[in-house]
Order: sequence, then structure tokens, then C-alpha cells
Amino acid sequence: MHFDENDNRSHPKNEHELLNIYLSVTPEERQHLFVSTSTAASKLGISQRTVELWIEHGNLLAIRAGRNYQIYLPDVHRYVAKCSNVSIVE
Repeated sequence: MHFDENDNRSHPKNEHELLNIYLSVTPEERQHLFVSTSTAASKLGISQRTVELWIEHGNLLAIRAGRNYQIYLPDVHRYVAKCSNVSIVE
């Protein structure tokens, strides 16, 4: 999936903006824009706990959907690019 850097949805600044994105897209779009901690961990080749720690420390924005986090995939891409020592497996 291609992420448009000029798309205002690409860079939520806080959880409120992220929740607005989550609620404004269709369920089909959510499947492409949001991932669980386990999916993010699998794509990155790291533990789920590491992803949870990134969220807890404010490195990744996420919202709670029930008992689980939903992470905005463009934010994962941006954070990984910033760290540059981890790559995403597609």
C-alpha cells in the first residue's frame, strides 16, 4: 500500500486525531491502515512486547479497540524509517 506524504491523515499528532482517522474510514480501509501489535511485530521481526513498549513510551501512536491496540501503519513506517536499523517485511 502506498502512503501519500501529502495526505493529512498520514500524520496524526495525537490519539484524538488518530481516533478520528479510525472512525472516518470504512472497515475495509481500516484493514489496510491499521495493524495489531502482533501484526506489527511480525512485519518488523521483533517481539510484540517491544511494539507495546514503543506505544507505552509514546514512540508509536495507537488506539485501543477492545483489549487490543490498533496501530496506524503509516506511523509504523515513519518510526522504523526514523530508527533505520529495522526494516518492514511485506
